[in-house]
Amino acid sequence: MRAFALTNMGVQRNTNQDYAYVSEQNVGNLPNILIVADGMGGHKAGEIASSIAIEHITSSFNELETMGTKDDAIDWLRMIVKEINDKIFAYAKKHPESKGLGTTLVIAIKTEDYILYGNIGDSSGYVIKNKKMHKRDFHFLRQDCIIVPKY
Repeated sequence: MRAFALTNMGVQRNTNQDYAYVSEQNVGNLPNILIVADGMGGHKAGEIASSIAIEHITSSFNELETMGTKDDAIDWLRMIVKEINDKIFAYAKKHPESKGLGTTLVIAIKTEDYILYGNIGDSSGYVIKNKKMHKRDFHFLRQDCIIVPKY
């Protein structure tokens, strides 16, 4: 598998609020994992929210011995998303000037048995197959929400 990530801060921001992590090779006994978190540009501290997401996923992923079944992976992702939301909420509570920070999330996990895609927010994931790009449909995480703490 070949994979890459590109980010661009665009023309309206002074900082790049995107973070990405790409693992083309297995990580020990674990599968490939690809992640993009896009800090919400209209919100304060979006780059912090997106970095919290990437750092938490990669550190939790590296602590696993196996990803398990597809259902195990889905449960793990749901748990990780809740933990990320809790961390972002805690950050916002400790740093009131960043109230409203948030991030989107796109993640893909490839094992020998399955490929799992998920997203939160309006960021999308794509796969190139037979020289054509296909937008992935995500169905195990809610598409209509973003990781933003509620006050």
